[in-house]
Amino acid sequence: MKLTEAAIVDKVLEIISGFSGGPKATITQRSNLTADLGLDSLDQLEILMEVEATFEVNIPDDEAERIVTVQDLVHCVLRRLS
Repeated sequence: MKLTEAAIVDKVLEIISGFSGGPKATITQRSNLTADLGLDSLDQLEILMEVEATFEVNIPDDEAERIVTVQDLVHCVLRRLS
């Protein structure tokens, strides 16, 4: 079963909200993981690991280093799933 982009966005927002402590409704795709959501590097690493496990993808370190916003993470997952 192929996931829709909307389903991927929803799941990524759910994962991030678990780490940010804020409600999922307050997080947008344009949210900056550090500046807007206050996530530190350990939080971001844990989010990446959970995203990889959830979607059964592998995100290389060089690509992970370029993830700044929620949208960056969603697009990364979409690329890995295609």
